[in-house]
Amino acid sequence: DIKPLGRTLDDAAGEAFDKVARLLNLGFPGGPLIDRDAKDGRGDAINFPRGLNQAKDMAEHRFDFSFSGLKTAVSRYLAANPSYNRSDVSASFQEAVVDVLLDKA
Repeated sequence: DIKPLGRTLDDAAGEAFDKVARLLNLGFPGGPLIDRDAKDGRGDAINFPRGLNQAKDMAEHRFDFSFSGLKTAVSRYLAANPSYNRSDVSASFQEAVVDVLLDKA
């Protein structure tokens, strides 16, 4: 028998990469394009949210993932900052996703 330990509650990590890459006009697939762009940016430039990694979330969703809020935060950041540094957005987004994955490991 296989017992799932966790699941994605909305957007999976790869789906979030694809959607954010589209917001940044990078193309498809988003993962390698954001990774390449992030190399010229700073991961600490923008403090994007880390979904389901607070103590209150860990009790019920220890191994679950949620990236919809992060994707929305990127979209709102881009709308509010029209002269954004794309590489900083890529690096900060990528760091947020990796932080969540590492917290759940």
